Amino acid sequence: MNFKFYITKERWPSNSPELNPLDYSIWDSISKHMDYHRVKTINDLRREIQKSVKKIDLNYIREVIGAFLRRVYSVEKHHGELIIDDYS
Repeated sequence: MNFKFYITKERWPSNSPELNPLDYSIWDSISKHMDYHRVKTINDLRREIQKSVKKIDLNYIREVIGAFLRRVYSVEKHHGELIIDDYS
């Protein structure tokens, strides 16, 4: 398969939480909406996560995804190091 845009393995930060929207933002939002007192079993946990996901504002998701390219540039600028708040 040929791609017009390709990042070589030397330039891609492996498993970078800085570039995974779930890691840098979405899981935090899900966690804030969960009622941990209701979690006693794995099925309770699944149910709470599903309920919490439905509570996340779609505009928030769009903003998180919109920040992705800025985060990529910041990680590259910092040679793969943590970027903290430099992406805004």
